[in-house]
Amino acid sequence: MNRVKLSLFVAAVLTLCVLLMAACGQTAPTPTPTVPPGPPRPATATPARAPTRVGPPATATTAAPADATWQRIKQNGKLIAGTSADYPPFEFLNGKFQIDGFDPALIRAIGKQLGVQVEVKNYAFDGLYNALHLGQVDVVIAAVSITPEREKVMDFTNTYYVSEDATLANDKAPIAAVTALEQLANYRIGVQDATVYETFIQDKLVDTGKMPQRNLLSFTDIGQAISSLRQGTVDVVMLDAGPAQAFVNEGGVKQVAGGLFPQLYGIALPLDAPALRENLNKALALLQADGTVVNLQMQYLGSKPNPQVPTPTPRPTNTPRPVVISTPTPAGCIDGMAYVADLNYDDQNMTNPAIFQPGQPFRKGWRVKNTGTCTWSTAYKLVFAYGNTPAASMGGQPVAVMQDVPPGGTAEFYVNLIAPIQPGVYQGFWQMVTGKNVSFGENVYVGIGVPAPVTATPAPTQTPVAGITFTVDRANIKAGECATLSWNVQNVRAVYFYPDGADWTKYGVAGQANSIQCPGQTTTFDLRVVQLDNSTEVRQIILYVTQSSAPVIAFFAVNPSQIAPGQQINLQWDVQGAISKVTIVRGGQFGGAVIWDGAPTRGNMSDFPPGTGTMPYVIEATGPGGVARQQRDVRILAQPTVQAPTATPQVPPTPAPAPPVIEHFSVQPERIESGQCVNIQWSLGGGGQYIHLTRNGVPVLDRGGPNGQLQDCLTEPINYLFRLEAFNHTGMMVAQDRNVTVHTPPLPK
Repeated sequence: MNRVKLSLFVAAVLTLCVLLMAACGQTAPTPTPTVPPGPPRPATATPARAPTRVGPPATATTAAPADATWQRIKQNGKLIAGTSADYPPFEFLNGKFQIDGFDPALIRAIGKQLGVQVEVKNYAFDGLYNALHLGQVDVVIAAVSITPEREKVMDFTNTYYVSEDATLANDKAPIAAVTALEQLANYRIGVQDATVYETFIQDKLVDTGKMPQRNLLSFTDIGQAISSLRQGTVDVVMLDAGPAQAFVNEGGVKQVAGGLFPQLYGIALPLDAPALRENLNKALALLQADGTVVNLQMQYLGSKPNPQVPTPTPRPTNTPRPVVISTPTPAGCIDGMAYVADLNYDDQNMTNPAIFQPGQPFRKGWRVKNTGTCTWSTAYKLVFAYGNTPAASMGGQPVAVMQDVPPGGTAEFYVNLIAPIQPGVYQGFWQMVTGKNVSFGENVYVGIGVPAPVTATPAPTQTPVAGITFTVDRANIKAGECATLSWNVQNVRAVYFYPDGADWTKYGVAGQANSIQCPGQTTTFDLRVVQLDNSTEVRQIILYVTQSSAPVIAFFAVNPSQIAPGQQINLQWDVQGAISKVTIVRGGQFGGAVIWDGAPTRGNMSDFPPGTGTMPYVIEATGPGGVARQQRDVRILAQPTVQAPTATPQVPPTPAPAPPVIEHFSVQPERIESGQCVNIQWSLGGGGQYIHLTRNGVPVLDRGGPNGQLQDCLTEPINYLFRLEAFNHTGMMVAQDRNVTVHTPPLPK
C-alpha cells in the first residue's frame, strides 16, 4: 500500500510560505488555515509487490555541496530518521517491541555506508513532515510517495521502491482493457478503506464530478472486495499489482488495467540539504549495486526488482531545486511534540514493563514538550493510536490539554487504563491531535505485563458465615457483556447490593434476588448484610472486564420506507472503527437472508423485497471489539383487491412491536472532582432490549443489557453529557441525557 496525506502537503506549503515571505521582508497574513485531516491508515497493509527502481551509480568526482543538516550529522555522528511504525511490512514493531521493517532496515544500512549511527524515531504519520521542518528529524522514511505537491516543500532522494497498481474485473464481465482512468467512471469501484487508491479515485473521479460518490465502495479488507467482485456486487477493484496477480491466479477475476497510478517511494529530507541528498543517493546506489536493497526487499516484502523498470534521471546535486509556489498562501503555524519523560511506570524500553493483575485499573503519565510554533489550546488532546494487539488500548479515553501550552512549554498527561484480562505483554501508543483531529508529534507509549487471570472464588466460601450465599455465573466478561449476580440471605435485618464505593444506603434489596450487571470496566460489587443484632457482614465479587470497542454504524438508511410490491429500495451505510466484516441481511437479525456478506464499510446497494407487510433490513458490523447492529424496516403495501360477493375472513393485523421505554436512568453524583467516579444505572421497560451509552459522543457501552449499572471515572475538568439510547428488537430507539460537571480540586493550603 501507499500513503497519501494531502492535508500534510497543504500544511507544509503554508509553512514554507512563511519562511519565503519572511526572507523577502514581507509580512505574512495572520489567519490560520483550516487543514482537513486525511483518512486514517489501516493498522495492517498488504505490501506492494512492485520492483525497486535502481538509481544511477555513485560517483566520487563531484564534491558534495555544504549544508547545515549534513554538517550537523557528521559532527554528531548520528542521523535521526522519522517513521511511523504502524505500516507493516515497511515499518512496524517486532516481537521485541523494536522498530523494524524494510524502511528502518534500509536507512540503517545507509547509515552504515555513511559511517554514522542511525536513530529511528516513531511519529504520528501526519506529523512526520512537521517534524522534518522543525528539525526534529533529519530525514523521513515511511513508504512516502514522491509527488509534485510534496516536492514543493521537501526534497527526496532517488527512488528506492516502486509500487504499481492493477484493476481487476470479474472474468465473465464484458469489460475490455482499460487504458485511461476515466474509462472506470461508469463502474462501481471497490477499494480497500483508507488506502491511496481510495484517495486517488475520490480525487480524480468523484470530486471532479466524473463519477457519483455511490460508485466508490470502500472495504475493510481487500479480500472482501475481491469476494464481492466475484459475486458481481462490484464491477472492478483497484489494488496493488502483486496481490492482484495472486487473486488472478486463484481464478474468477481478470486484470483489465495496470499502471494507472504508479507510486515512487523516496527518502524525504529538507529542501536546503543538497549535500545530505547527494550522500544519501551515493549510499543508496552502492547498496543497490551490491545487492543489499534486493536482499532487504526479499526479506521484508517478498518481491524482486523488475529489471525492465527504467532508471530515473538523476537530479543535479550541485544546486538545490527551485521552489515554485504560484500564489501566496495565508501563513499557519506548525504543530510539533516531543517525548520528555515517563512520569510513572517506566518500562525501560520494554525490557522491564510493570506487572498488573487482570482487570486492575492504573494511571499512566508522560511529560511532553511543545516543539512546534502553535500554542496548544484545550482543544488539543492525547489519544490512543494503535498497539501490539487491540487490547493494548486498555480502555483509555482521550485526555485534553488542561491549559494553553505555548511553544517550548511542557505538559503532563495522565490516562486512566485497565489491564487486559488475557495474560501477555501489551504496548499501546498514544499521539497528540489538534482540534481538527490531525495527529502530530512523537508517539508516546505504555507497556505492561499481565500474569494469568485471577480465578474468582465463589462467595459462599469467602467466610464461614451461615445464611449468606453470594455468587456470580461468570467473573470474566468483555465490555458490553453481562453477568448475573445472585444472593440468598435468610433471617437478617437488611440487605444492600451495590458497586463498591457507592452510597450503600440507597441500594436496599430483597433477601433473595439476582441482578444482571454489564459494567464497562472491572468493577467490585458488594453485598452488605445487616444481621438481627445490627452487626454487618460484607461479601464482594469482582467482575473482570476486558475492554473493547465495537464498530460504530454512523449511518444506515433504507429508502423509500414504504413501497408497492415489486418496487425497488436502496440501502446506504457508513461503518467506522475497527471492523473485520460487514453483513447486510434482509428479513431481520434472526432467520433472515444474507444479501451481502463482506460488504464495504461505506457502500450502497439496491434490493427488491418480496411479499407484503413489514420487511426488516439489518446491518451487522463485526470487529475485534464486538458487534454493532442497526435495523431499518420497509413496509410493503398490499395491492387493493375487489371484494368477492362472499366476504373472506380477514387475518388480524400483526400487532406493532412495543417501543422501548427508559424506566430509570441516573448518573450520580452530578458534580465531582477530577479523578473521581460516577455511578451509572439504568432499567428498561416496554419492548426495550438493549442500550447504547455514550459520553460526549464517545461510546462507553455498546449493546448493554436492559438493566445494569457501571462506574465511570472522569479526569478532565469539563462538563460531560451522558446519553442513554434504548432499542427494541426492530431498532426503534428512545434516548435520555444526563449531565455531570467535573471540577479541579482546590489546592492544599
